[in-house]
Amino acid sequence: MNPALLLGRIQISQYSYYLRDLIHKNSQNKLFSEGLIIYQRFFEDSFLNELNHYTVFDDYNFSSARKVISETDTKRVLLKINKVIEEKIKPYLGKNLYCTEYHMLTLGNKTSTDGSYQPHHDYKGRRVKIFIWVNNSKEKTHPLYYLQGSQKKLKIWNTYEQTRFKNTLEDEMFKFSGKKGDMALFDTHGIHSHFKKTTGVRSVIKLVFENFGFNYRLSDRSLKGKEYLKKCKAIKID
Repeated sequence: MNPALLLGRIQISQYSYYLRDLIHKNSQNKLFSEGLIIYQRFFEDSFLNELNHYTVFDDYNFSSARKVISETDTKRVLLKINKVIEEKIKPYLGKNLYCTEYHMLTLGNKTSTDGSYQPHHDYKGRRVKIFIWVNNSKEKTHPLYYLQGSQKKLKIWNTYEQTRFKNTLEDEMFKFSGKKGDMALFDTHGIHSHFKKTTGVRSVIKLVFENFGFNYRLSDRSLKGKEYLKKCKAIKID
């Protein structure tokens, strides 16, 4: 798909969500008001321990690294959070939902101010990302940063650089240092992340959810949408 056309579809999706949110208020779902929900001690240690092998590297001399979680293990995680998906994510994104990314994201002992470690919004429009902390660290680790309410603002961008907000102050953002078993949901269309200054190692399960349809970034009935879903081995959320 032509990049300009795809960006146009993202903007249409953004305006569709914006108008819908004005009409349909949901005070019980903080994704609408703040763009972020935190659950503490949501997962039991025994379940997370079974996924520890995804966190093992020969060394941790990197800022971050990902390992794809098997579809079987991903579905086990999805089953655990099914109620959250039904009560929080579907009302926020829509009912034609797919999980398009499922990784173990491990932060290593290198600092960084590049790419995803700059305050930014994702360039794919409204999606929900979940972080599930699978271990603790004795050292200080990089927290989750989020500018609450920023997901509600309409955004216009033509380039990757226009999605970066390097001058956003750390003190302006909500900061959450998760512990094992904690879970965070956030809208990636809001401003999130900040410079990585810490060297402590920690790992989270990272899941990404996106709705597909005529008024959204991609339709699962279009050739482009089908190719995208196949490429990322997306899991349909029934």
